[in-house]
Amino acid sequence: MNIARWLCLYTGLVLLGGCASGSSIAVGAAHPPIRASQVQLFVDPPGAYETVGLVKAESGVGMSDQDSINYALAELKAQAAKLGANGVLLTSQGVRSMGDSISRDKKGRITSSLPMNAQTLEGKAIVVK
Repeated sequence: MNIARWLCLYTGLVLLGGCASGSSIAVGAAHPPIRASQVQLFVDPPGAYETVGLVKAESGVGMSDQDSINYALAELKAQAAKLGANGVLLTSQGVRSMGDSISRDKKGRITSSLPMNAQTLEGKAIVVK
């Protein structure tokens, strides 16, 4: 029975893991959309740029914190690409706790507890000149 619970937990995490949601608000001149693969991430402002929007992304639960960050980053770039931005100037990174996943044995005793965290990213969608 314990193996079945672990299998259910693992399957649930895998299904949730690849998920991310995001949003964007256009604040500048309209630009045609581009591919997300063309969007670069900046932690410091590049030389000359134009702000075209504000973007936000939140990951689902990944198999690791790094997986969750990667999902959120991919969504952040996708949101910026919709606005035609070729860059995102990161303004905020955070973690939102989604609780713990608890496994119990046949007698109801806790056998393991895994924290489940979602990563959040926010930034300015920019066109680097």
